[in-house]
Amino acid sequence: WVVMLLFIMTGIAIIVFLNQTPMEPRERDWAAEHHPLVLRFLEEHHLSMEEYYDVVIFRYLLAVETWLRRPGKPLPDFQAAAWAAMTTALWREQRCRWRKSLLEWPAEQEALPC
Repeated sequence: WVVMLLFIMTGIAIIVFLNQTPMEPRERDWAAEHHPLVLRFLEEHHLSMEEYYDVVIFRYLLAVETWLRRPGKPLPDFQAAAWAAMTTALWREQRCRWRKSLLEWPAEQEALPC
């Protein structure tokens, strides 16, 4: 019972702490309309959909929210903004994978991988 209670309390705390609002219908329509941009990004970077789709899609959705929720500020072309957001997500993922590979590098080896 204690574990179940802690699990439920942690779930509630995460929901309250993150305070995420769902996407508005306009944002969902915009994201669906421009979704081929995500597929083109993966294709042009020669990334497998199974491995990298979840990495770039969340930044893409964040770009959609940012684009549509800041109407008064001048922003560049949406495709450029979304492309830059997905590139940032890809760089962060690759840097994280590189760091994990360094941690797994055998201690008996003298040289680090390039």
